[in-house]
Amino acid sequence: MKRQVTYLMSGQAHLPYLVVSLDTLRRYWKEDIVVYAWPESFDIVEEIARDKNLNIKCYKREPSYRGKNAQFLDKIELTQSLDCGISMYLDADTSVHGSIEVLFDRGLQFGFAATQFNEWLTGPKGVVAARVKRLKDHKKIEQVYVKEILKNRWPSVNGGVWTARPNSEVLPLWYEWTMIARKIFIADETVLHVLQPKYIPLHKMTVVCENGKYNSSPKHKSPNIPHEDVSIYHYHGDSNVRPQKTERGLELWWPMYMDCIRRNVGSISKWHTEVRNKWIDKLLKERNMYV
Repeated sequence: MKRQVTYLMSGQAHLPYLVVSLDTLRRYWKEDIVVYAWPESFDIVEEIARDKNLNIKCYKREPSYRGKNAQFLDKIELTQSLDCGISMYLDADTSVHGSIEVLFDRGLQFGFAATQFNEWLTGPKGVVAARVKRLKDHKKIEQVYVKEILKNRWPSVNGGVWTARPNSEVLPLWYEWTMIARKIFIADETVLHVLQPKYIPLHKMTVVCENGKYNSSPKHKSPNIPHEDVSIYHYHGDSNVRPQKTERGLELWWPMYMDCIRRNVGSISKWHTEVRNKWIDKLLKERNMYV
């Protein structure tokens, strides 16, 4: 069965993140890696793909919708169109430090496998609850599942690391409800929470938890998993380049980025100062690396 890891790039700012993610992923994954890129980032992605050591494929893609949460919607639509047995979607702001086989195994078994963000849970209060409560204003989303997520403790899932068969029943409804709620903050991730009580009892969805092993934040990492056991770090909210947000994120990610520049992974030394990531630009300037 054909398996692949899939990335989707919209603008250029996160392309340095992509290179670090690809470089770390290749150490643990020898099968297909495919990067789909919107026109505004495709030329550089094509340059990255010329690096034979990365051995990736890339394709230009024009999203069917452009607006708030467009990239989040497009990744769901894209996955349904893939010609493979199973795909793992991976955000560019990640780094891989261990095997990802369990995510493919669970995705094949259930059709869709989400990952828990650290050890976060849902419930009546907290950050997750505040986000899910916004779905109450969208009555076309089945409110029985919104109520369930707010009432009881379910894993808090993250939209940046998951596996799915292209024919998974979860994907069309995830897209439909995300489109309905597209104007709220991280609509896709918020909707993904309420799909759990609908599809997990039907054995059509599962959540891989393991103390956040496959979706660990440098800021919120669980104390129940040592650093060396984390398989995927997820640098949400540019936490890899915003020391004021978390010093740990910068401490983890920056040496990998510098190593990619040193080795010129994906021809990064040719274009990394052109993509205008404001956080990276600020750090490079502070370090007198370029003006």
